[in-house]
Amino acid sequence: MKKIYKLLAMFIAVFAFSTMVKAQTWDAPIYNGETPVSGISYYIYNIGSNGFLNRGGWYSMQAVVTTHVKQNASTNVNKWTSVNTTGSTWTFQYNNNGVDVAGRYLFDTGGGTDLYTDNTTNNTFTVSEVDAVNHIFALQSQVAGVNYVGSEAATETSNTGIANIVRPSRVTLDSYSNWKFVSQDSYDLYQAKVMLDRYMTYAKLRGDIDLTTYIAAYNSDVLVDINTASANLSALLTPVDATSTISNPSFETGLTGWTNSGFVTQTNTPPFPFIKDGSTYTEKWTSGPGNLAAATITQAVTVPNGVYQLVVSGHAFQQSGSNPLHTYALAICGSKTTEISAAGNYIIDNVEVTNGTLTIGYKLEGAIACNWTGFDNFKLYRYVTYNTPVLGASAASLRYDDVYSSSIMTIVGSNLVSDIAITAPSGITLSGTNVIDNGSGNYSILAANANSSNPVTVTYDGASTVDGTIALSATGSGAAPAVASVTVKASSNVTCYTPVYSDRTNMIADPTFSNSILGFANGGYSGWGPKAIDTKNPYCGAASCYIFGSCWPNGGSLDRSLNTANGNALKPNSTYRLRAMINSQASTGSFQFEIEGTSGTGTNTKFQIENTGGWVQFDKLFTTGASVVEAGIYFNSCTTAPPITDTCFIDNWELYEVTDIVSSVNNTSINQLKVFAVNSGIEADFNLASTGAVEFSVFNVQGSRIASFNGVYNAGNNKKVLNVNLPSGVYLVKMTADGKTTTNKLVK
Repeated sequence: MKKIYKLLAMFIAVFAFSTMVKAQTWDAPIYNGETPVSGISYYIYNIGSNGFLNRGGWYSMQAVVTTHVKQNASTNVNKWTSVNTTGSTWTFQYNNNGVDVAGRYLFDTGGGTDLYTDNTTNNTFTVSEVDAVNHIFALQSQVAGVNYVGSEAATETSNTGIANIVRPSRVTLDSYSNWKFVSQDSYDLYQAKVMLDRYMTYAKLRGDIDLTTYIAAYNSDVLVDINTASANLSALLTPVDATSTISNPSFETGLTGWTNSGFVTQTNTPPFPFIKDGSTYTEKWTSGPGNLAAATITQAVTVPNGVYQLVVSGHAFQQSGSNPLHTYALAICGSKTTEISAAGNYIIDNVEVTNGTLTIGYKLEGAIACNWTGFDNFKLYRYVTYNTPVLGASAASLRYDDVYSSSIMTIVGSNLVSDIAITAPSGITLSGTNVIDNGSGNYSILAANANSSNPVTVTYDGASTVDGTIALSATGSGAAPAVASVTVKASSNVTCYTPVYSDRTNMIADPTFSNSILGFANGGYSGWGPKAIDTKNPYCGAASCYIFGSCWPNGGSLDRSLNTANGNALKPNSTYRLRAMINSQASTGSFQFEIEGTSGTGTNTKFQIENTGGWVQFDKLFTTGASVVEAGIYFNSCTTAPPITDTCFIDNWELYEVTDIVSSVNNTSINQLKVFAVNSGIEADFNLASTGAVEFSVFNVQGSRIASFNGVYNAGNNKKVLNVNLPSGVYLVKMTADGKTTTNKLVK
């Protein structure tokens, strides 16, 4: 029974969701066709041409189709009073502005090839319904017989200009020979639905208005309810008037602010009601039945990103009377246009701006079929404002090694409308509650979680060499991009740090400073003054440490306690080996290692570190006395302090007791190596305790050996140029002599 209830609950949830989604959709407005009633005046609409039966063409009396219902170059509206004479036979009398015009009928000239609108002979037509659901009809001239009354898809040049002619000789019963009878009520309903459709589209793009009641009104086909819904929704939308962003929108200062080619300003009063603002409008004219030449006028306006509407007042027609279906006079808004014909206001809707710039204007192009066009009073409105998308991470860069191999960063976003796409370089994996692993280093966070804080665990595989980025991308409203990246580097300490002894315990707990990334105490360190972990350019692995010059309170000190509690106390009469990779940038003076209490209270052992010119191997022995005081070893600059602006880096810090093997280890036998990049390769400066064979090997950071060299060198200081052509990058140079190995890092 529980399972049935669960299934029922799931069904209800799915049904409710699908119903909600369906409730936010609606059909585009169309003209409703009706079964004609004798004696009623109709607009007769052609489906193929998307235009109305009208007058124009030859002698301005021919049957044509137009996108509007007005008489050519006039405010008068044309209809057709339809009278059923007998059976399926009808006549269609020309009705101008609500008045039937005597003796003016749609008629066949007698040859079955032409239809005119100004006579009473051959004026009967057979009307038959071809689609009873949508009330679509076919008309046949009773002179033409079996052929159909249809609109020509192609234009024709008449003695009054270009037009799309209607003839009774169309053989095929197709969309161009399909007609709807549209009453005034249906026409008004269509116009009202266009308005509500416009507002609902903007509201849906905004996403913050429930459209359920508005869609219900839209689908009711009740004119008063639709008009009320439009008024209410328009008030909710409260578009921003952005007309002020247009320079000289009504041409009152001539063509200032516009880029113009072919248009001129005019100050007369047009004999038709397009809304001229002020005393000036812009036009282009030639005598009819000629047609205008191409022309453009544009302006780029700077606006916030969003969705806009442009309103332009204008007209475009052929004064000689052809009444063209298409004028090819176009208002421009962004990538959209709308065609201008009969005088009035024209609207371009739903124009997206995603780069802060919008081009508006007007143009004549293509098969221009008008001899006069005029326009004025540009108005711009923003219905939807796109908020700038933001995407980022809590870390700008990450560094890992085989010890410090994982951390958590937070990915945050706002004003995002898409999933967050994430790519990670090879060797790095991501995980988290909202992180989806899509394979091959690709991850995502769903749009539902994109605008919140998302903790992401970043994990290094402990072996690969990584030098790349974690890339983040998403989109905001209007497809505005949002991107971010986190640099990530990772390498194993194994490639550049091998403890000098495998059978002895290093008295320094965190030699590579990997644990100290999370705090010095995690690595067993303490100290004072300016000191920090460096993850940008360590000798190897994820981190090193650095201190600034000078002494307390300006300089820094990195301290490691040597005591019984730590298990690393110094023993009396014992020998210790101190090693580290050092990069001293001392301009004067020196940094130092200081071991306190090596022969009792107040006795300290110190080793000075001058400028090293890069990373070098530090390697020294020291011996305690008969009395040792528990204290520590310090890395600072308190003896001959450099300026506070100088820095010293340390990595791979080792300290071992070597009393039992001191006979085989002495300070002079430890090979000291410095390496430098030179034009021809690498210069190696090194010191030998005795004459003997030396081998050099050069490795890349992946651990692959690039080149090797060997030779016999004298005791003392030596210099060798290793001729190897290296591109820019990071390399390791290893020197082996007298059974001992020294490795230095080289940045070229």
